[in-house]
Amino acid sequence: NFNIMPLTKTEQQVFLVIYALEDEKGLVSYADICKKTGLPGYVVSEYIARLVEKGIPIIRKYVNNIPYIKLNPEFKRLQAKENILMIDTAQKELLNF
Repeated sequence: NFNIMPLTKTEQQVFLVIYALEDEKGLVSYADICKKTGLPGYVVSEYIARLVEKGIPIIRKYVNNIPYIKLNPEFKRLQAKENILMIDTAQKELLNF
């Protein structure tokens, strides 16, 4: 059972980028997120920290000293099924995945 605090619009956007890129690539680098969002690396790091603080179960893994992240698979499944983050469809469409 996940206890998630509500996300701001930008946090939702960063989450959706991670969610979609993970489907595409498996593991997601901070550089991938920067590219998709247009946000600088230090801002992306801040947002990822905020997502974790708000209860999003993010798994961090290092490959050749580069941090990659992915979502907890059970949480991702629940999000897909029940939209527990209450991300509105308009927000999803903004990303054009």
